[in-house]
Amino acid sequence: DSTIGGQGPGLQGLFKRDKLPSGRDPSEENIRDQIQGGGDTMPPFRLPEEELNTLVQYLKTL
Repeated sequence: DSTIGGQGPGLQGLFKRDKLPSGRDPSEENIRDQIQGGGDTMPPFRLPEEELNTLVQYLKTL
C-alpha cells in the first residue's frame, strides 16, 4: 500500500474509485486485465482462473 510502504497504489475502495491508476474504469474486467497484463511499474501475474476470480472478489471487499 502506497500510504504505508511505497509499494504501489492503495487498494482500499478500489471498485469505488472513478478511475484506476491506469486511467481505466474500475470494472472486474479491467482489474483482471491489469493483474494479468501488468503495467508500467507492475509485472504481469499469470494466475489460474480460480485464483484470479478469488483475488478480484477479495479486492471488492476492501
